[in-house]
Amino acid sequence: MDFPAVVKRARELHTDVLSPTQRLCAHDMVVDTVYGRICSSESRDSPPTQLTSTPGRKTAFLFGPDAITSVILKLESYQAIRSLGFTKEYIKLELVEKNNPYWLILFKPSKKQEDLILPATWDGVTHIVSSLYPHAHHGLLEHLETLKNTHFREFEKQAGFEFLECRRNEQGTFPDKPPYYSYEFYCSLPQPRTALQVRLFLYCELRLLEMFRGDGYASTHDPGSVHCLEYLSPNFQLSDLGPDFLAVLPMTRVSIPD
Repeated sequence: MDFPAVVKRARELHTDVLSPTQRLCAHDMVVDTVYGRICSSESRDSPPTQLTSTPGRKTAFLFGPDAITSVILKLESYQAIRSLGFTKEYIKLELVEKNNPYWLILFKPSKKQEDLILPATWDGVTHIVSSLYPHAHHGLLEHLETLKNTHFREFEKQAGFEFLECRRNEQGTFPDKPPYYSYEFYCSLPQPRTALQVRLFLYCELRLLEMFRGDGYASTHDPGSVHCLEYLSPNFQLSDLGPDFLAVLPMTRVSIPD
């Protein structure tokens, strides 16, 4: 399937309007060259200018060609987002509580950029933390086996709160809520840092959410859901994707079931 057909089908499923930032290549692109991402922004009038618009974030999760063919071009918007590892509660936080609209980004990286896109495995996490968050690398390596073998809910039990509360406090406006574990906040913690503190940092800063398993596949609670490959990438500026930057589509049809 060439790229114009991919965009046409994606638009039919996920948007009611043509994004003003959409740009099409003059030549046809095959699906096996395309990566993508679903992200949010502050408003429909402010489309993303990076793979993720969160201030300070240096990484982003991506999906690849298998997800484009089995999820993006087949499922309606809410189920597509769920199939890519987002929980219902997380979607409600962005879409309802924060009123942040979702966007679908499809792009073709340059060879140099593609070399920086890593499988979302624990090896990929350690590599990208070493490269982009060097002061967090030692703590990650120190607690890596604990992180791999401890269930997410056990970490929440140790913390005494749901990690989602940290996301709700990303701006630091709620002093009575758990703090948001940005890279800066994590580096301010006294050493030695605990496995729980490392996991909170990975949750907040890299978005290793509760469904992350470290095997390279997006995972969900939904029975029978498609398990697609997922990737970790530097947070590219969309303007840096060059002539192979493809499209940014507003996802206007995300309907959260009761």
